[in-house]
Amino acid sequence: MKKIKSNRDKILLIFPKTGQDVYGINVGLPLGILYLATVLKQNGYKPEIIDERVVEDFDSSIISALDNSILMVGISCKTGFQIRGGLKAASVVRDFNPKIPIVWGGVHATLVPESTISYPLVDIICLGEGEETIVELANTLLSDGDLSRVKGIWYKVDGKIFKNSLRPLIKDLDTIPIVDYSLISINDYITIGHISRIPQLQLCTSRGCVYRCGYCYNLLFNNGKFRAKSAERTFEEIKLIHDKFGVKSIFFYDDYFFASLKRVEKLLALLEKNKLNMQFEVSCRVDFLDRASEDFLNRMRDCGFTELLIGVESGNDEILKLINKGFTVEQVLRVNKKLAKLGISAKYSFMAGFPGETRSQVLDTVNLMIRLVNENPHASVTPLGIFTPYPGTELYNLCIKMGLTNFPQELEEWADYNWVEARHSYLTPSQIAFLNKLNVMSRFFDRKAFERFGNKFLKPVVMGFYSFYRWINSIRLRLGFFYFMPETKIINYFQKIYIDKLHKKLIRERTSILKENKI
Repeated sequence: MKKIKSNRDKILLIFPKTGQDVYGINVGLPLGILYLATVLKQNGYKPEIIDERVVEDFDSSIISALDNSILMVGISCKTGFQIRGGLKAASVVRDFNPKIPIVWGGVHATLVPESTISYPLVDIICLGEGEETIVELANTLLSDGDLSRVKGIWYKVDGKIFKNSLRPLIKDLDTIPIVDYSLISINDYITIGHISRIPQLQLCTSRGCVYRCGYCYNLLFNNGKFRAKSAERTFEEIKLIHDKFGVKSIFFYDDYFFASLKRVEKLLALLEKNKLNMQFEVSCRVDFLDRASEDFLNRMRDCGFTELLIGVESGNDEILKLINKGFTVEQVLRVNKKLAKLGISAKYSFMAGFPGETRSQVLDTVNLMIRLVNENPHASVTPLGIFTPYPGTELYNLCIKMGLTNFPQELEEWADYNWVEARHSYLTPSQIAFLNKLNVMSRFFDRKAFERFGNKFLKPVVMGFYSFYRWINSIRLRLGFFYFMPETKIINYFQKIYIDKLHKKLIRERTSILKENKI
């Protein structure tokens, strides 16, 4: 490990809240900045991570970390809520010392670079992958060198914007070091598997995806290319988590884990040879599962791949074609029956509100959601989301081409851009109200989601309410009558209270489980 001969060797890396953070459920490792911190440490710098999701006082944490040894501050954000925290952090840094370079990176800075670099609280943006760029940038700032030589950044000098050439994607992911877990408190990021209910950590073993889903950022961010760590390196990281932290479950953050069947088969062989008794949650595609033999899927299941996250998105073939999913409703139903037979759990996700989507097509999606959980005791569904066209996606470009919606122009405006707050002009107020009502209704499609809640005294009340409300919804769906739903605001209100209590309960539950497992 190198040593920096300077008193400006500290680099602050900030990860703001995402807006959907439930401690113990989805507050996982901030792997993006953890990779950056790891390579910076290896090159002699002193990185410090501040994750707004796990600190008690965000502003105070930043202020206490700021001193004269700060070389630069890096902020990682995706489009939407995270930008709020990023702007707050940048403001605190600017007030402390206006000369500290503030560097923004992540998905939003990469996909919306013009308005990001133009904002006053942004000095430099890093486009694309940052492991190589961050070290070269730090070295250049340390030596007061020429920023024009650093590939993969845009920067400002006296308000004038300079755009450097892009840095090529990292071809061999095995060259990226294994993250240095000592840079964070690992217990902050151990979640509980949503089905398995056992301690879980997160891992990323590949980047990018070869498919072209119309709503996905990958087409631009990763140039539609897939790169993966070798099976041997993947197994090494799995075993490290198993041995070092005693965790028995891993959630894969990969964009698409199964893009290389050869790699998966090698990994299965390693898992069969070295019995770790691990359980894995991973995203998977319908067409892959449709093609896969039952023998292969049985092998996957026996190696621990027992929880699959499957993006179906729509129950209408015309919409599936519009968003370029590459499979049909018939394949979805066939896969669901196959997984039911094999005993592999599946959690399906759905969206509605696509450009040009009709009310009838939305209801096709609702009916498919209900059918999947009825035909497969191992299936779950997410609540129906409302589609939001994000920058860099094909559907975003389609919306611009057709003049369907007005997108934010300033960085701070993008902070309010999400499916709850974004009001696309191609959706009328009545259409938005309709979709919001279906979102509430769809929370009651999956009985298993309610069976986990409540003690022996409260459970009958919970299940009684669930059964009654599901019956009401079945009548609404049969009649196609959704105009009178005054309970939606009440349900949303109590859900917020419940999530707050769940947050606290999970902290206690997680602490208890960690103690039992001696983690």
